[in-house]
Amino acid sequence: WRDGVFPSRAKVPCFALILFFTAFSALFAGGAFAAAFGKNQLYTKTFDWQTCETDNFKIYFYPELSARVDNIALDIESAAREISDFMGARHKNKAHLLLFETHPDFQSNRLYPAGWGTGGFSEPMKNRLVMPFYTSPREMRHIIRHEYTHINSFDIFYGGFWRSLSLVRTMLYPIPLWMQEGLAEFCSDIWDGEDAAALRDIYLNGLLLRADDMISFSHLEGYRVYLAYKQSHKMMIFIAEKYGEKKVPELIRQFPNVWEQNIALKKALNMNAKEFDLKFAAYLDDIYKDVCASRNSPDVIAEPMSAEFSFYRSRAPLLTEHGEFFISDGYGYDEPIMRKNGKLRRFLKKNYFDRIAPALAYSDGELLFYAWKNAKPYIVRYGLDGRKKGKMRLISAPFADVRQIETAPGGGLLFAADMNCRSDIFLWEDGNITNLTDDADYEDSFAFDAPRQMIIYSCERNEQLDLRELQIASGEKRWLTSTKHDERRPVISEEGLFFISGKGGFDDIYVLGTVPITAPSDNNVIGTVPITNLTAIKTGINDFSVSAGGDIAFVCQWKGSRQIYLLDRTAGPFKEYLSSREKNFLKRGIDIKNPASKGPAGTDEYSVAGMEAASEDSALPVTRPRPFNFQPYRTRWTFDLIYPLAMFVF
Repeated sequence: WRDGVFPSRAKVPCFALILFFTAFSALFAGGAFAAAFGKNQLYTKTFDWQTCETDNFKIYFYPELSARVDNIALDIESAAREISDFMGARHKNKAHLLLFETHPDFQSNRLYPAGWGTGGFSEPMKNRLVMPFYTSPREMRHIIRHEYTHINSFDIFYGGFWRSLSLVRTMLYPIPLWMQEGLAEFCSDIWDGEDAAALRDIYLNGLLLRADDMISFSHLEGYRVYLAYKQSHKMMIFIAEKYGEKKVPELIRQFPNVWEQNIALKKALNMNAKEFDLKFAAYLDDIYKDVCASRNSPDVIAEPMSAEFSFYRSRAPLLTEHGEFFISDGYGYDEPIMRKNGKLRRFLKKNYFDRIAPALAYSDGELLFYAWKNAKPYIVRYGLDGRKKGKMRLISAPFADVRQIETAPGGGLLFAADMNCRSDIFLWEDGNITNLTDDADYEDSFAFDAPRQMIIYSCERNEQLDLRELQIASGEKRWLTSTKHDERRPVISEEGLFFISGKGGFDDIYVLGTVPITAPSDNNVIGTVPITNLTAIKTGINDFSVSAGGDIAFVCQWKGSRQIYLLDRTAGPFKEYLSSREKNFLKRGIDIKNPASKGPAGTDEYSVAGMEAASEDSALPVTRPRPFNFQPYRTRWTFDLIYPLAMFVF
């Protein structure tokens, strides 16, 4: 058996045929499950599928996505060239990209079960890539490149005349999942503060998995699967840094010819799995030990707010006069939780909502959040006081995703949300929607300054997030920061402007001693005000909230979970701490020598509001897509031996 092809004259032993047909029967059962999974799924939307062909892909989409297809086609062709060159392999037949507008649409696919935590998937039999549309260009490129890396590697793993039999082989001798997912992340994702926080947590809290325990992730629970992805990514970075980038594809390309990871590691790196584990642990020790020792444990500088579970996520902390709130999936599903006088209170029945967006607000005795029930989105108002107590109102809303909710004067609501394949900041007033930013950029989060009628928001450009100012009356926009790392989650209070910054390779909470005011372009507004690190945390901070009295609740990666803490403000500020030593920070694996995000040259200091001469029209690169061949969708039938058992063909 060479290059995945059986020689035509070779005799197949009887026991091999028995094994094959046994596996065939097992696949039949799996196909029956696949055929059944969508039958009881209630989803009434139908799709008017169309197709678009490029050199290497056939793209399936529906009219709501028509305006985005040109750029997606260019991006996926670019990914194909880049990753194929890196891997030294090109897929022989056109791959199929099935694109959905929203995540509920994506979950309704009839190819494979997908939940809210699924960013996209690829299937090896017909080289199909399935994903929802992402309004963040950085995340869209990440998912496209991640899934295309799988498509490319499928031809390495399963290529040849009889693809089905190659897939059967992996039932007995699976290709290690840490190699598959580590490679896909290595080729697609920028290693940023969120990724590094996960690895520091793994290192500091003894959560490192052995390579032999990462052949599959099926034994891992909840959020630990995410941590396994991040460890896999870092293992590939370790190989590239210590042994050279070419060793990454060399390791992967062992698997058409070998059936076990120890043999592959021996051939590519001259070590077995145990030796690899020891060297990887020493590598983490070198880059994390001294740096993390100089920083703060969340248990020391803060009080835990969220309940203790194993491998879960808490998010969206909110501090109000009525109590402290957050969203948790500790019981296996999303739910809002209130903490008052040290006691936790739950509101909802089990699995009442499909998903709750990571955003909470409080207004007039009601807790406000955005949720999906039976795949339909709603603004939810849950009463906490008086006659409203325990009553819940669900208001239909059109947003495909929501990242933040804030109350506005007059009873309105402000949303950082997605609608019609665009990300913007919206004002909602009794069903009337006003688009405040109204541009092609991605808005991550915002802070509303009511007295000045101004919004400071985090906006993506050049694959990073910078702070930007919007004057609501005039619509004028000005950049406030320009660094080579992210600034996000701005919060305005009497104390000044708070935000999360990835400065130094760690996501920490910083405070600017004032709120920036629009100034002439030659006036250094931000540069004249001290910026203070309030946390200097060992791992990283994902989100936070500031109360009217200055209390701060934050979400921190710690002990295998994302937990919420209440900061002890008397412990800081912190000045004596080290920055990250990770050479690959803000870089993709296959471009490890050059930054993936092109920040300003020279300094790492904060730039000044209005100092840049860049165009204000859009933060997205301008491209001239070539014309594509658009056609209505037509079903294509197949006579493949194994795959029809799954009952679905394109």
